[in-house]
Amino acid sequence: MAKPDEELEDLSPRQGISDHFVNVAGLDNIGHGSAAIRFKMYTSRDGAEETVATLVFKVPPRNDGMEGMVARGYDELIDALRQMLFQAAAARKQYKRRAELYAAAKPRIRAT
Repeated sequence: MAKPDEELEDLSPRQGISDHFVNVAGLDNIGHGSAAIRFKMYTSRDGAEETVATLVFKVPPRNDGMEGMVARGYDELIDALRQMLFQAAAARKQYKRRAELYAAAKPRIRAT
């Protein structure tokens, strides 16, 4: 059985789960060695890409070069996506609960 941390790190999707992708769109110098790493979130259908969102994260300098800055930008991106997934799961739970209540009440509504 995998440890909890190992389970969290397995972010591999099911085959064909989505046509949404993400990659680095650019790196902007914002002074004092810091950079803004831009990530493009896009769909890809029949070879055509369409940008649906751009996320930007400010990354301070360290002694790891541009590659390290991009890697830390990905760390920020993954943290942000985890937060969004957590919020989405919580909202979905609420909507499912409401849907169940609605479905259970619907036969009574029709009967009246």
